[in-house]
Amino acid sequence: MQEAVKNNEKDHALMGIGHIQKSLNQLEELVKDILTLALTKNEKEDYEAVNVDTVINDSLNNLKHMENYERLSIQFAPQFEEFFITKKNRFVLIVENLLSNAIKYQDVSNDSSFVKVTTYSQGNNFILTVSDNGLGIPKSLQKQLFQMFKRFHPKTSFGSGLGLYMMKKSIDVLGGRIEFSDVDNLSTFKVTLPQSLE
Repeated sequence: MQEAVKNNEKDHALMGIGHIQKSLNQLEELVKDILTLALTKNEKEDYEAVNVDTVINDSLNNLKHMENYERLSIQFAPQFEEFFITKKNRFVLIVENLLSNAIKYQDVSNDSSFVKVTTYSQGNNFILTVSDNGLGIPKSLQKQLFQMFKRFHPKTSFGSGLGLYMMKKSIDVLGGRIEFSDVDNLSTFKVTLPQSLE
């Protein structure tokens, strides 16, 4: 790039600057995820009453900057109308990871890409589902879903491979479980969390 600047080759120099900027952004994302991982391992957090709809809407607003967000149809179908007693930071981490992955790994060749979010009660459990018709996860790799540093579409978008791992750890801390299904090009993550503190 130094040669390009010396020789006044602006296009070549700008391309080099673009590559540097992209690498710095990727490094920043990796560092943020590693710091988040360290914090979630050691964080002691009290339970509190959380407005689920507010968390989901705030998360969607926080993710509007993501590439191709505007081409998605976001469908939010809330049926859970109570306050949910949980550890808020961990709950936000779960919601934001599910939503950001659905946005990041949408199928841009599909003219009608969508993400559907539902919330409801089932017995003494709170249920959150996030479904999309994006790139999905190859069946041969689905057993590795929640392992550290696993990435399933590295050519589509940069990521640290820590998001799903951190999310699963937070679900474990909250005494819940997560399931993944892939049927008829519809990928669905279903998170089940207990509504009681017991």
